[in-house]
Formats: sequence, C-alpha cells, structure tokens
Amino acid sequence: MFANNSWIEVDNQSLKKITDFSKLATDNKFGFFVIPGTVRNNGEASSKHVLEMQTIMVDIDTGNTEEKLQKLKELVARPTLIVESGGVTKDGFKKLHVYWQFLDKVSGENLQKLADLRHKLALGIGGDLHFKSLHQPIRVAGSTYHKDGVNKLVKIRSYSRLEYEFEAIREAIEKMPIPEEAAEKNNSKTVNSAKKNPIGKLLIDKTCAGGDGENTRFNAISRVTGYFFRRYFEGYITEEEAVKEIYDYNLSNVVPSLSERKLASIIHGIKKIHLKKYGEVNSEDNNIEFISPKHWKGMPPNREWVIKNWLPKGCVTALYGDGGTGKSLLAQQLATCVSTGKYFLGNELKPMRVVVLMCEDNFNELWRRQYKINQHYNIKYEQLENIRFISREGKNNLLMSFDNNNVGYTTKFFNKLHKEIIKFKPDLVILDTAADFFSGNENNRVQVRHFIQTTLGCIARDINGAVLICAHPSESGMQKGTGSCGSTAWNNTVRSRWYLTRPDSKQYSKDYLILSRVKSNYAPSGEIQYLKLNDSVFELCRMLGSTDDIHSDNNIDDTKTRLILDLIRSEALKGRLYTMNQFADTLQGSKHGLGSKRSITSRVSKAADKGVINYILNPQEFGINLCRSTYGYICVEDMKLKISSNPEKMVYLFPTHYKNSLDSKLYPIESKMIQITIKKEAIMTKFLTENCAKNRIGKNNLLNQNLFNVSSLLIYKKLKTRQELSKIRILAKALYISYHKGYRELKTWQANPIYIRLAIFIAYAYA
Repeated sequence: MFANNSWIEVDNQSLKKITDFSKLATDNKFGFFVIPGTVRNNGEASSKHVLEMQTIMVDIDTGNTEEKLQKLKELVARPTLIVESGGVTKDGFKKLHVYWQFLDKVSGENLQKLADLRHKLALGIGGDLHFKSLHQPIRVAGSTYHKDGVNKLVKIRSYSRLEYEFEAIREAIEKMPIPEEAAEKNNSKTVNSAKKNPIGKLLIDKTCAGGDGENTRFNAISRVTGYFFRRYFEGYITEEEAVKEIYDYNLSNVVPSLSERKLASIIHGIKKIHLKKYGEVNSEDNNIEFISPKHWKGMPPNREWVIKNWLPKGCVTALYGDGGTGKSLLAQQLATCVSTGKYFLGNELKPMRVVVLMCEDNFNELWRRQYKINQHYNIKYEQLENIRFISREGKNNLLMSFDNNNVGYTTKFFNKLHKEIIKFKPDLVILDTAADFFSGNENNRVQVRHFIQTTLGCIARDINGAVLICAHPSESGMQKGTGSCGSTAWNNTVRSRWYLTRPDSKQYSKDYLILSRVKSNYAPSGEIQYLKLNDSVFELCRMLGSTDDIHSDNNIDDTKTRLILDLIRSEALKGRLYTMNQFADTLQGSKHGLGSKRSITSRVSKAADKGVINYILNPQEFGINLCRSTYGYICVEDMKLKISSNPEKMVYLFPTHYKNSLDSKLYPIESKMIQITIKKEAIMTKFLTENCAKNRIGKNNLLNQNLFNVSSLLIYKKLKTRQELSKIRILAKALYISYHKGYRELKTWQANPIYIRLAIFIAYAYA
C-alpha cells in the first residue's frame, strides 16, 4: 500500500522535490494532489492553516468543458494555465483545471474573499463546488491520472506569462451571471454538509460512479469510514471490527467497488485524521466491578495527603485566583516546598517528586522566581532534583477536544504528557492554567466533568498523587467571594478547591493575600491562611493586621485606644468583664474622655480588626459565672479577672476567638488555656527566686522581673509555623545563657512579651 503526505519547503529545491514525489506516486500508481498555496507548518493542511495563495482556479469536470473555457476567457480573463486533468466528462470532453495567476500573494483577510470567489466562479461556470474550501487539493500537472483502470498523463495544455491584479479578477467574477439552475442548487444547500444523507440512510443506500457533490463514491466511503472509526475511537468496537464493516460496505453498497488498494489508502488517511484530532483510542475498561463490604477487615487505610487537609492524593484540587494575585508564584513555591520537604501553610512536608507545567511563563521567568524562593528557604539548585518544570508558553496545550455530542477526546499532547508523567512518577502535578488545557464550554457541565475526570483525574489516579490545576474565577465568582467560574461542575468535580484573593479592606496593601479552603470533601471547609508577599515570596502571617501591619487613620497606638486597652485590663482586675456594647455603654461620657458610645465601639472594632482585642465566647470555660455571649466578651493581653473577695483568687484570661476583618465574624483561636491562681504564682516565684540567687542575679534587673512575671509560664501555645518555633527556640537559648551568666539587660525581649514568656517556659522545661 502506498499512502504518503509531504510538506515541501518553498526554496530552490522545491521543483526537484515535487518531481521526485511525482515519480514515487506514478511508480505506485497513485494520484498526486497538492493544495495550490502555502501552509504555515509541517503537518498542517486545513483551511485555517493556509498562509497565502497566488492563484485562483476552477475545476471544470462536467458538460462541454471547451464551451465553458471559452466563456471564462470572455467573462473573466485569458487564463495563465490550463491543465488537462486526465478525466473525461459524460459528454466526451476533457476535464480541465483553469488557473489565473495574481501579481501579488493573497493572504490575511483576503483569503476568505478568495475562497468566496472560487465558489462563485464554480457556480457561474458549472465547476466543482468543493473548491470553495481553500485546502481542497487538486491534481498536479506532470503526474499520472489513475482511475477505473485508465492511466493518463495530467498534462499542461497551455501556459502564458499572464499575471493579474486581485481586484481586477474579483470584479470580473462578481459580474458573472449565475445560471438559474446553479443558483437554486446553491440556495437549497444540497452541497452543504448540513443536508448530507443521514448516516443511517447512507449505510443502506447504494452509491454509483458518476455521482456529483456529496454523492460520489469517494465521499460516501469516506463518511462511512469516519463513522466506524468514530465508534472505534469511542471504544464501542475494535479496530478489526471497524475495518471489516468498511470493507463490507464497499463490496455491497459502492458500485463499482473501490479497489482494495484505494480503500486501504482512505482508511489509513482517515485513521490519521482521527488520531491527530482525538488522540489515542479510548481503551478504558467498561467492565463493572462489584465488591462486598464483608471482605473488609480491620481499620481502613489512612487517607494520603501531600498537605494535610489541603492537598489530597489520588484526586484533583483547584487553585482559583484573579490574574496578578500570585497563583503561579504560590504554585512554584508549593512545588519547591514539596520537593525539598520544607514548611508550607504551616505544615512540614515530606520530600516528594513534583511536575510543574506552566503555560503563561517561560523558563527565564521560572528561573527568576526560583532564585528568590531559594534565597527565602536557604536552599541550593542542587537540592531541587525532585522537580521537573515544563514551560509551554504560546503553544497548543489542549488536553481534550469535544465534538458536537459533548464527547471528549484526549489529545496527542495529553497522551505524550501522561506518558512522561508516568515515567517520572511524581507525587504532585501542577498545571497552570485551566484555560490553556480546556477547549470546551466552561458552562457545559458534561464537558467540564468529563475533562476533569478523564484527563486530570486520570493523572491523579495513575500516579496515586495529587493534581493541582490553577484557574481564573469569573467576574460573578469574585463578586460573590466564592472564586467560582462557569458550571458548578468545576467546583463539584474537584475534591478540594482553594481561593487566593486580596482583602477587601483598603487598609491593607496589595502585598497581603488570603488563601481560603472554600471546598473540601475530606476536610472541614472554610480554613483561612493569611499570606504576605515579601521579596517575591509568600510568607505565612498569624492573621491580617497584627500590630506590625497597621497603617490606618485610626492608629492603634493613639492615646485613646491605648487607654481603652488599659481600662479593659483594670476593669477585669475589679471583676468586670464586658461585651463591646456593654463596655461602650459603661464608659461613654466618663471622666476618661473616650467620647461617645459610637466613638468607643469604633475604636474597639478597629483594635479587634488588628488582633489587639480578641474575644471570649463562653466565660464558663474559665469558671466564671457569666452567660455565653454570641458577640463575645472583649479580652486583651495580660488580662486577669477577679472572681471572689479573696485578692489571691484570680483567673488568667485568654481569648478563645478572634474577629476576621473580612466578614466581621468570630473564629476560634487554636490555643490551650490554663488558669493560674496567685497562689500557684507565688510557689513558682519562690522556685525562681531561689534559682536566681544561686546564679547571683539581682532581684531588680529586667531578667528577674520577667522571671517573677510567671503568669504565662504554664501556658502552652500551639505553634502554627516553623518560623515561630525557630524564633522561640532562639529566644529560649538566649534566655538560658543569660540566666546562667547573669546578664542584666535583655532589651530585645521588650518588643514582644508573649515570646519572652514562651521562651522562659521552654527554657525551664527543655533547656
């Protein structure tokens, strides 16, 4: 069997290559066809790939061709080239190909005008209407015509060095009258594929030689071949069954039947088209497997995570964020942490393999980002052996294409990508962004679900790892605050979805972002992580608006706000605990000069936004006989509450909830609180005093004062980040050394008393 396509570069070797190819086709008794134009790249041969043309032509294959040729000379212009194609019409006239050459190449928008002119020219003269398509091939002069057992040379009848302006030929063709019969045929759209015989009818009808339009033997066998190969590629039949059906149709319905050689060529060509368009055959096993729970014994296997509660293995997670928020940077930072076992989102990770496919950034941009990330984590490039980056900027990255029936087909690129991923065996695959990989309708639930399950889900299942797909939210998704986009299938099909956004409040700079786990099938939804962009790398913040981050008009350091914090503490020492409204009602218009109730509540609310004031929802947890408050009792740092007439009977208070400045709701603070009485403090003070004396530390120096302030010595704070833990360990070591050497000044500790107390506790517990 001989079937070959060749793309020939336009250069000084073109004529030789064409001649060699013509000889090859003649020796194998096959036709030699060419698209009369230039295409963009090798392997491309559809109308959209045509780059330029310099001729207009018509194929006269019916009736009195000599009469039609004369008419063309009169109505259009004298042809540049006339070719006898080798065939003969039913009336006994030689079939002709007639060309007019232009002075300049036709390209761009004029190509569509040229296609329309070719169609009108064929209508006006009674030529082959298939040449409305720019990619329609035509026989090459000098090749051999093989048909119905006849071998004839495709020869040039005449050639003249005539060239015409495109507009001159266009005007002439536009003036050509369209015969009434041709106009009716065109208006009825019998040549339009929308009016083709239904495939069911085509499979039972006979198609005879000599038909025109869609009723030729070639068109019939091509459609039937395409139909059976579609069923093969969808997995309904085997390739052997498809080929058998095609051969049976040729023998029973095509009159006379095409030769086996010709039929094999058609099958080969259409199979190649399907492979290019739809990718490899869907070989998914359609068998249904049942399992009985009685076979399950003992404990089920633990769920596997790349990041606990955030990134589950074996399924797809989506990261949504508007353009410019930093999705790609966050994804690359995640890849680095996963590959090296660094902390990410407060979780220490195990070193794993990662593949990162970026469609919006080239390798230089990835390199620049990686340089900053390496600096932040103090790692070297040699430590990144577990990462593989792929940059596909400006390339066709579609993983699946869809037909009119919403049936999706994996692309050749997906099959290649899938193969390479399986070979590398990563635990995490990051794809950026969804718009580059999905060619369907984002609002079509069937297409979206099929895409996620068949491509992304397939990768996740085959590697038993996680797939993170980055995507952009829709305008409505951003307005709603959900970060969603298109069909609900995007949200429902992924097992976990993150949303990266900036705070709504203008008091925060663009360096602050919020990462929310808005959806999770295997963990609680709603967890929030606060991030800050620092030197091109994201850092985890305890919460937005800590005292270091404040830059609003109502500064937390102003005199009235500091006074409010002091009053909350002093009122607690008197046994009084307030909600925000109760506090404002009590102190409005008082001697302290705090102003109106509205002014006080505004300052308290601002302080709560910054995390300086927090809340206790249920005082009974501290042994306080007060009802639970939905709005919470306000609480500040270093707060003790008098709970009886005994001055030594006091309770140390710690907040249980904080206010989220984005939605003004209260969320739990993950800390373990321990009540300490003055009596216990006295016991600890005695112990510390004895140890201080042994090491000759003065009673009045700063260190001793801190040691005596043991109100938080028994507090265990759940540390959320590696940075916090590292900082506390350093402080603990410094405290231990200072304690034993008797240093009298530790000014650096004055910045954050919480760290001081934690450091003291760790120093005595572990040093």
